[in-house]
Amino acid sequence: MTLFPIFSDLKNRPVLVVGGGEVAARKVQALLQAEALVTVGAPTLAPALRDAVAAGRIVHCPGRFDPAWLEQAWLVIAATDDRSANAEVYEAASTRRLFCNVVDDPALSSFQVPAIVDRSPLVIAISSSGVAPVLARRLRERLESLLDQSLGALAGLAARYRGQIRERHRELGARRRFYDWLLDGPVATALRRARPQEAEAALRQALSQAEARRPDAWCWSAPARATPGC
Repeated sequence: MTLFPIFSDLKNRPVLVVGGGEVAARKVQALLQAEALVTVGAPTLAPALRDAVAAGRIVHCPGRFDPAWLEQAWLVIAATDDRSANAEVYEAASTRRLFCNVVDDPALSSFQVPAIVDRSPLVIAISSSGVAPVLARRLRERLESLLDQSLGALAGLAARYRGQIRERHRELGARRRFYDWLLDGPVATALRRARPQEAEAALRQALSQAEARRPDAWCWSAPARATPGC
């Protein structure tokens, strides 16, 4: 493994994109989905970027690259069609110890943007370390066809009930078996059929049944009669 895989939390963190064309626009769109604070530096902007500036979603620094643009950045992407300009961005970012991706140029990149399958909050990233991007794209396409869109809703539901699941199933083996049921049983089936309320009801019912079976959910009173729910 030549690259260390990492998912970055860019929410409310400044990111600089140098370049104003369609490639830059695609990168900006992905960054906005991650809730980054995006600044685009370029002499001119593609229509989608102009619209984003007008809507107040991004900031535009007009003109050629200025190293001063890097002052507040956490991350940098160079997406111009001029390799010498991209190299200038990369060198300036590296001097400041900022990770920089130059689109389609692994030699001038300190990080790479993988192909992704987005089933938020579940995200799968695929990288060929920059040596076979077509292969990474093919794998992404295959995974897109294999992984149902409902997986995102299933992951979100599991996240919302994670605390209750841990409380009801304190033993690790039992908790794993419950998650297997959650991923393969009626909850997942209901979500695939676009029935989120039915899915959540099934999960809540299963958790209630697990609570009733827990030994510490019973209080014992003399001489030997159990009263549930104490």
